[in-house]
Amino acid sequence: ELYQLRMWFAPVDRLGVRALVVLRSDAVMDELTDSPFPVVSSTYNGLIASLPLPKRVVTLFVTHSGNNLSMLRRPETVCVFVGHGESDKPDSSNPYARVYDEVWVAGPLGRRRYAEAAVGVRDDVIREVGRPQFVPPDTPPPKPPVIVYAPTWEGWGADPHHSSLPHLGVRLVDALLANPGVTVRYRPHPLTGRRHPDVRRAHEAIVKRVGRVPDDEPIERTMAGAAAMVLDVSSVIAEYLAYDRPYAVADTRGMGRRTHTRRFPSTGGGFLLGPDLSGLDAFVVAATGGRDSTTAKRRALLHDALGDPATSQDRVAAAVGRLRRG
Repeated sequence: ELYQLRMWFAPVDRLGVRALVVLRSDAVMDELTDSPFPVVSSTYNGLIASLPLPKRVVTLFVTHSGNNLSMLRRPETVCVFVGHGESDKPDSSNPYARVYDEVWVAGPLGRRRYAEAAVGVRDDVIREVGRPQFVPPDTPPPKPPVIVYAPTWEGWGADPHHSSLPHLGVRLVDALLANPGVTVRYRPHPLTGRRHPDVRRAHEAIVKRVGRVPDDEPIERTMAGAAAMVLDVSSVIAEYLAYDRPYAVADTRGMGRRTHTRRFPSTGGGFLLGPDLSGLDAFVVAATGGRDSTTAKRRALLHDALGDPATSQDRVAAAVGRLRRG
């Protein structure tokens, strides 16, 4: 998906270095009309193997793919996995990451994920660079308050709780709409409903109620305009932490806070919504400017997950500069 690539355009552009986008799909290239860098595409491994490159190239990979192998084999490349977000999902500690020279994570929490997963990614190849895409805005969220529901999709696996949509999505939106003065926005994952009819039905029911965020609206704009967000276990949690605003996570399994936070540490700074929507009232109070019992935990988690958000771009620049020098 192009959103994985686009989120790195601005941080790389700010580096002020020569950059090139290499794609392995001509169809993707046809869709990519907004790249600030030159773009080449080839499905043929031989072309990638013979692509003229300088003696030392820092290569950033936004996703794990077998198609990456052709660039990984190039002796000129220093290969870095930057990903397209961090979460408590298995993808954020994928053993495939062993193939890279370095793995960049946002903060100490990302480093611990690899250590606890014990998948063979050495601690000395991990670098904490933050998330340069998400710079906290200088202005408060608009009023009246906007609450954004941004569930993830159903995933490639068999976990029925990957997305909250079929479990409580429609009930959640109806409950939020029952609060006078609250505007509800819906931002689904781009792949929502691709695999399971029940997810698609819930998605379509919510779209009928409140519409959806436009496809071309950057997620940082959605976040900046949100007084609070309701999320699933996904990378959006860590990204929203930079805004220091309330968030809630759906506990569709009914684990309870202690078990849920232990399994999904990124949820520990937010409100937890049970399968019956317990916890929603307290969350709405916080979202509308009232008492917020999660402030201290959220701010502690922010530094664990992201480090200092204000220094992230500088950390990325320093990491790229070090690798370019060799």
